Amino acid sequence: MTRTWRAGATAPAVAASDVASEIIWGSLAGVAVFDYSGRLAYSNPTFRDSAQLSSLVDDRGYIWNSSLEEARRDAVHRGVRRTSHGDTTGSDHLLEVEVVPLKAALGWTALVIRAMAPMGDSAPDSLTLPVLVHELRGPLLLAQESLESMTQLAARSPTELRIAISRQGRSLARLTGLVQGLSDLSRARRLDLTRPSWSSVKLDRLVDDVVEIYQDLASARGLEIEVAAERDIPSIDGHPELLGRAISNLVDNALKYGTPPGPIRLSVRQAGALAVVEVSDQGPGIAPGDQSAVFSEFHRLPEARATSTPGTGLGLAVARRVVEAHGGRLTLESLPGVGSTFKLSFLVQPGGRVHSTTESFTAETVERFPWP
Repeated sequence: MTRTWRAGATAPAVAASDVASEIIWGSLAGVAVFDYSGRLAYSNPTFRDSAQLSSLVDDRGYIWNSSLEEARRDAVHRGVRRTSHGDTTGSDHLLEVEVVPLKAALGWTALVIRAMAPMGDSAPDSLTLPVLVHELRGPLLLAQESLESMTQLAARSPTELRIAISRQGRSLARLTGLVQGLSDLSRARRLDLTRPSWSSVKLDRLVDDVVEIYQDLASARGLEIEVAAERDIPSIDGHPELLGRAISNLVDNALKYGTPPGPIRLSVRQAGALAVVEVSDQGPGIAPGDQSAVFSEFHRLPEARATSTPGTGLGLAVARRVVEAHGGRLTLESLPGVGSTFKLSFLVQPGGRVHSTTESFTAETVERFPWP
């Protein structure tokens, strides 16, 4: 059946200051809202632009899949919130679909949908990358041990030999960093699959842990790290290690480009419906034309390559993937010659918790849209 229904395709008139609504509007999750009759009333661009997701509704705007329609009716009549995994589009892909009753609009429901890996074999990048990283770890470990032994034996050797060994050490360090970056990228790409094992994470404590790790390195580079953290921010449901890695990548980036004595500033605060983490430096800044590209995988600015600044071009790409997998947003504000600020934003829900996008489309958010 050719499904050409287009109602509910217009973006709602959301105030520019309403960042919480902006996160949902730009979410990687598909969001589709149905009125009391079960007809599609609103969908975000991710839902509409994906043939796989938009095919969940027929040409009249109703859910054609019987199991999903049953879940929607349960949400309407019994307030049941349900999450399912499976093939609901007749394709060979798996979807995670959460049916959410909307408390602020009686009888209305939302589907929050994430596309998962195709059934059967995984996508090539999600299959070969973990295998590649695993196979490289062993040889790298042996090479590091051998290099340490060579360094000790060459302590009294001619200068040329010691310089050559030092050069090999730097090359090995870059390769090790690349493998770690590839490992993080692989895990970030599959982060949705780990959602059942996520735990409660305090953002302020996560920032404290990151600062503790980088404090000595910052001092060695003549930089000062300043922290301003609110201590009563609600927890976020997430993957603690990869959230920490995302923040670490931003701090590492600030240390590379920050100008002594700095400071490098980290802050954690609650701003209305958002929990916000910011990492700022007073480095050279990034030209407006380059700011979107810095989040691309393996992209490095010409200045970084020209000055041989260490890096793999994966840190910011990994950070954005991790943040967006948690339903948040990572943005950049930068002025050449002034510095850069990276901001991580997560939705805050009434009742004191921070949720990923698959759990956030409830009463507070509904009230932010002019429902037809």
